[in-house]
Amino acid sequence: MMLFLKKIFPVFFPVIVLTCLFFTGQVSALSIEEERRLGEVVYAQVREQFQFVEDDFAQVYIEEMGQHLARALETRHFPYRFYIINDSSLNAFATPGGHVFIFSGLISIMDNADELAGVLSHELAHVSARHISRRIELGKKISAVTLAGVLAGIFIGGQAGEALVAGSAAAGLQTQLHYSRNDERQADQLGFKYARASGFDTSGLLT
Repeated sequence: MMLFLKKIFPVFFPVIVLTCLFFTGQVSALSIEEERRLGEVVYAQVREQFQFVEDDFAQVYIEEMGQHLARALETRHFPYRFYIINDSSLNAFATPGGHVFIFSGLISIMDNADELAGVLSHELAHVSARHISRRIELGKKISAVTLAGVLAGIFIGGQAGEALVAGSAAAGLQTQLHYSRNDERQADQLGFKYARASGFDTSGLLT
C-alpha cells in the first residue's frame, strides 16, 4: 500500500505517511509537538509545490504584520511564520504548526493593509484555536489511507489541492475535513479581536 501511495502522491508521500500514523493510532493524540512536526513536513511539501515570492521587502512586510497580529494571541503554541505564494489564486491557508500562507493574487486585489490584516488574523485564529488539530482528531474514524490524500489537498487548496483530493478517490470526505461553520465563526470572532487589538480597522475582515 505504501508503494502505491508513493507512486500516486510522490510529492506528498512524507506528509501522508506521517498523517496516517495519527489516524491509525500509532501516534496517540495530536500534541503541540506533534502538530509542530507535522507542520514542518507540510511546509516542505508546500515549498515543493509552489513558487514563493522572492521579494525581500514584501516578505519583511508580511512577516512583520503577521508577528504584530500574533502578539494579540492569548497563548502562542507555535512560532508563527508567514509566506507569500506567487500564484494568481484568491486564496490563503494555514497549516499545522503555525505556518500561514497567502497568495499574491489575493494581495493584488486588496485595497488597504486592513484587508490584509483581516485575512492574516483569520488564518492565525484557525491555528491558535487548534482547529486543524481538532479536524485531524475527528477524522481518525475515517479511513487513514483515503483521508491522508484529502488532508494534503485541503491544506493546499486551489486547483492543485482539488486535483490531489480527486486523485485520492475520497472526494466525498472533503466536506468532513473542511473547517466547520463553528470553526469559521470562531476564526472570524478571534480574527476580529486580534485585528482590533493590533490597531487595524476591523472592516477589513468584511471587505
